[in-house]
Order: sequence, then structure tokens, then C-alpha cells
Amino acid sequence: VVMAGRQGHGFAGEKMNHLYDTLSGKDAEIIGVDNAKNGADRLVDGVNIQTKYCAKGSRCINECFDDTTKMMRYINPDGTPMQIEVPSDKYDDAIRAMEHKIRNGQVPGVNDPSKAKDIVRKGNFTYLSKD
Repeated sequence: VVMAGRQGHGFAGEKMNHLYDTLSGKDAEIIGVDNAKNGADRLVDGVNIQTKYCAKGSRCINECFDDTTKMMRYINPDGTPMQIEVPSDKYDDAIRAMEHKIRNGQVPGVNDPSKAKDIVRKGNFTYLSKD
């Protein structure tokens, strides 16, 4: 079962947010089924989205960066960063983490930490765990 594994929260978050967007009348589709390296999970109203549902907002963001280069991995074809969708209850922590990454020069083409709010997208659901 896909949702029972280590990344199960991410798959669940992706599916739930997709359903929410679809029911809200948005043009939404899941495009990450091909598992393209550093590709988007979803396309909503023309916006590429990578969904990261982790226990901490900072971890949601850290998973978007290459371990070797330390640079953001999820980049649109036009060179801009993809939107990173995080659990609604981890949003503030994720924003702080993305601001830090921007200050460190790890997000190509973005120098203003206030742009973290344009990159990090608040998911429609919280992170639920057994803890």
C-alpha cells in the first residue's frame, strides 16, 4: 500500500489536495505518476506543484534541496522555483525554512526572502501522525 510507507503522508497529502482542488473547480491533474526526477507532483491552474507532507515544516523544505549541491531541486522549465505545498499546520515553519534557504543563495533566481510566500503553498490539510 503506497500510503503506508515512509512517504505515505506525502502521497496522502498529494491525493487529498488534488481532490480538494478538483472539487473547488480548479483545473487540477496529478502529473507525478511518471516519477520524473525533480518533476512536479501536480499541475493546478497551470502551476507546477511539488507536495511535501512531513512532520516538520523545515523538513518539508529541506527535502526540496539537493544533498550535494545544496540547491533547490524543483525548478520549472522557465528557471523559476516550483511551488512547494506543505501541510497547513507546518506552513509558518516551512516559510521560515525557505526564507533561510533564499538568504543562503540556494534558490536560483530568488534573492528576496519575502518571496518564500510565493514559493511555499499552504496545503488544505494538516499533517496527521500516529505520534
